[in-house]
Amino acid sequence: MYTYIYDAALTDKKYSNALNKIEGKLTDLGLSGRICRLSPLRNLRDVVSDELRRLPETIVVVGGDSLLIQVIALLKGSPIPLAIIPLGESIKLANSFGITEDTAAQVLSARRIIAIDGGSADGRFFLKKALVIGDDLRIIVDDNYSVRPNKQDSVEVFNFLNDDEDCCLPDRPHPQSGKLCLVISRRDNSFLGKSRLVDQTMISCKHLEVIGEAVSGILDDSLELRQLNLFDCVPSAFNLIVGKQRNF
Repeated sequence: MYTYIYDAALTDKKYSNALNKIEGKLTDLGLSGRICRLSPLRNLRDVVSDELRRLPETIVVVGGDSLLIQVIALLKGSPIPLAIIPLGESIKLANSFGITEDTAAQVLSARRIIAIDGGSADGRFFLKKALVIGDDLRIIVDDNYSVRPNKQDSVEVFNFLNDDEDCCLPDRPHPQSGKLCLVISRRDNSFLGKSRLVDQTMISCKHLEVIGEAVSGILDDSLELRQLNLFDCVPSAFNLIVGKQRNF
């Protein structure tokens, strides 16, 4: 059985027509299942925990990037396939997976499943990237050597990059490589107030240790960690349903 987790924002009437259309397609394709509608009284952690005990055939997130990222963090490497029907605000991840609102039902029916790596930041899973914040940083790479970013540098740890993202690296981080990518970027500000990428360094690695003052982080642009120390690649952490037009 399929489990559909609906974002709480989808109760807004402006999504009614789109939801009815999607649900009609799912019914026509024989993909009906259990619907879990999130609300202030229905906690996502409890919903995911309950549904994992039911062992559904697939967990389908109906919503945007934020809900998908939260569900991924709660799945913690479960082998149950995960899919998304993009609806609402911010659906860049779904686009990366080759899924649109119009094609989601067909993609779900086709069940093109791939295993992708995940990132772990002090045991917290992330799908795409982690931003590292801190002063006087020293980063130990694979217990082998260390690098020291400059104070003005941006420090990120990537599991993957979209094809359309700003990047001057010869090899883009890929979520099936078995490695994370430490990316150190330097930008300058033009007189028009826009930043320009002037230098970028990528280091492929399986493990990172971050040492510095007041080290914190942001996972997948949404989850803040007040303390941050260790990064690891978790190979084949998630089974993801994707479309033909995925861009990684």
